[in-house]
Amino acid sequence: MEIQYIFEFLELAKTRSFSETASKLYISQSSLSKHLILLEEEVGAVLFDRNSRNVSLSDYGKLYLPYARRMWSLYRESLLRVEREKAGRSRNISIAFIQDSHHYNVSGILFAFKKEYPDYSVNVLEVSEEEELRLFRERKINLIGVSVSSGEKTGYDFIPLGKSRIVAVFPDGHPLFGKESVKASSLAGEPLILPSRSMKVFKIITDAIKSGREKIKPNIVFEGSPESCMQFASEGMGILLQPLDVIESFGKNTVYSELEPKIELFYGLGYRDYQLLSEGEKLLVDFNRQFIYS
Repeated sequence: MEIQYIFEFLELAKTRSFSETASKLYISQSSLSKHLILLEEEVGAVLFDRNSRNVSLSDYGKLYLPYARRMWSLYRESLLRVEREKAGRSRNISIAFIQDSHHYNVSGILFAFKKEYPDYSVNVLEVSEEEELRLFRERKINLIGVSVSSGEKTGYDFIPLGKSRIVAVFPDGHPLFGKESVKASSLAGEPLILPSRSMKVFKIITDAIKSGREKIKPNIVFEGSPESCMQFASEGMGILLQPLDVIESFGKNTVYSELEPKIELFYGLGYRDYQLLSEGEKLLVDFNRQFIYS
């Protein structure tokens, strides 16, 4: 029995459409039909009632459905178990961080880890935040450096290693320059310089500005990397909104204003179910715990 035929049976049971199932699985309708006929011959019963308009499970198909689900589940579980065993024996650890991730103290923590566990090889991938989360969702990587806003539900475990907050830097001569704090919503009509919209912090900032004023869109004159944002801000092109640690990395004496309400960010290590990690990944997670931000 071809296990792929079981999967195709399950998909057709859900969609009840040969064309939709074939399109979703990137196969032809004729191939899908042939595979199901072969499955029916092996089972010894017709699993679908077919007519010119639609397809539905036959009585035998309804009987077979829960067993097909169990077979497919066991197949996937077996692959995962082998994958975990292979990972557990590996001495390679992969971790992804977003570009411009100086605030995670990547080099410091990983250097300390390598010093304590010299037999392990740590591969660091520097990617966009969007790509990082895609790799994590697809289980191509189990450890990621992320920023999490206060109260955010992540869907994965998180070890906070640092903390920051969003602040505003006004051009010289602006009426609000030097103010200790400003309301985020008051910046709705101002020219703003923000992190790239591909980063989660972009949405966090714009949501705070639009709070209570949903019809007003922030006036964004530039968005991009921290270096480019700082360059535009130095030319007086607009109000810079960035994490404080990013701003301080370019100059400790920059005059900034706090935002109301405060937008806090926690930087750290994100990882999926601890029991599914390889031994090396568990070691790195446990090692990071001693650096937890208090």
